[in-house]
Amino acid sequence: MSEKKKNHSISILAILAILAASAGIFFMFTLKKAQEKIQNRNVDTPQEKSQTGEENSEPVTAEAKHQQKIADTNAQALDALRKKHLAALAAGLSARDMEAVQAMFTPGDNPDQPRVTALVLERIVHELGYTPDLAAATPAPAGSKPDSYLLPFTRSKEEKTERHDLWFEFNQVPEGRPFTAVELPPALGSELQKKPIVAKPEQTPPSATPSPQVDPEQKDAPSPAEIVASRFVDAVIKLDYRKARAQSIPQKLPAEKVAALCFVFEDAQVRIDAETHIRVTAATEETAWAITKIYVPAWKEELEFGMEIERRPTVTTTTETAPKEKEGPEAWGIAAINLSDVLARYAARTEASEIPYTPIVKKPNGGESLVLYFPYDSDAIHPRAKRQLEIIAQLLESDEAKKIRITGHTDAHGSTGYNDELSGERASEVREFLVTAGIPNAQIITEAAGELLPLAPNEKADGTDNPEGRARNRRAEIYLDF
Repeated sequence: MSEKKKNHSISILAILAILAASAGIFFMFTLKKAQEKIQNRNVDTPQEKSQTGEENSEPVTAEAKHQQKIADTNAQALDALRKKHLAALAAGLSARDMEAVQAMFTPGDNPDQPRVTALVLERIVHELGYTPDLAAATPAPAGSKPDSYLLPFTRSKEEKTERHDLWFEFNQVPEGRPFTAVELPPALGSELQKKPIVAKPEQTPPSATPSPQVDPEQKDAPSPAEIVASRFVDAVIKLDYRKARAQSIPQKLPAEKVAALCFVFEDAQVRIDAETHIRVTAATEETAWAITKIYVPAWKEELEFGMEIERRPTVTTTTETAPKEKEGPEAWGIAAINLSDVLARYAARTEASEIPYTPIVKKPNGGESLVLYFPYDSDAIHPRAKRQLEIIAQLLESDEAKKIRITGHTDAHGSTGYNDELSGERASEVREFLVTAGIPNAQIITEAAGELLPLAPNEKADGTDNPEGRARNRRAEIYLDF
């Protein structure tokens, strides 16, 4: 081989070697970059770290994804359950099933809190006219109100929609009562305090009834209804509650009304020999209506109240020929008494800011409760109230199975916490008086309602103080569970 050919072959081999080396270096560099890219797919760059503030984390594993899926599913199920509880609460309020609403709240440190909360919610819906907006119910943001949901209450007024957001705190124990507390916005709390409890109007027994039946032969003799009415009034004048109750129909005449009439007669000092007139204005075979008038020397005026006397439901007639009117007064009982005029005259004796006289008030959902009033910022029992409690003690002594419920209330002066405590002290003082009078503690239930259930506005419409309204709100209500 010539020297020229040999040199040419060496040159070609050198070029091929250089090209091979370059390709190898490029492949190695490319492989390294590819490996780095794969490794950096799940790793934040320094710039990304500064933006997210997070450190490098391990790649998300299949187990971690599975656990996150379970957590998301549980959160969705809990949200659905809690919204279901809110819907049940709204349904109970709409149907005015207050026992069901009360049963949804845990007592906590205050055993009467569920009942008070139910009453407040009932007033918001049925007196103030607000409706819970279930579609807008939302859980609280993380870290703000744990286990709480916002539920708006809205109402339309003068072509405008008013809204108040209530926070419902849920119980962390799934099998327990769903709610532990309700937080009201201050504006709604003020609206509740300014609006008195709306009571159902009392129906006055009619002075006449269609087709009255009068027996001409009994014109001068008292009818069985008149005899029952006379016995009832005589027992009340003597403050003999048991005999008065025996002349009534317990299923129809509330025990509170009989006791209230005894209170009025006792305070008015109605004497046994008081001039009394009872007149039956109309009667049928089943019902009679009577008017009673009693002159009260201490008041120098005449008290008047109506009575409805009915045939007792347990009495039956054995023969068609025996007139029902001649079955005797035992077949009849007092079914209703109208104390509107008596209580109005009684209350009129109270001057502004004094302790009221009214011995009975109407509950917002119907019925009556006895009431005792207290001086401002005090739990001391007034002498008049002590006499009322003595009469109540007599009622309880007759049957140890009977129970009473005492709920303390305050006006709106002072903090909420202070008024809650004062209302509880008022209820406790009433209980202690009855226990001292010989009534077992087991027959008495006490509750504290604070300032949340006023009978009258604490302020006037112009925002000034209302002493008369506040005087009516400083009270303890007594419900006779018999």
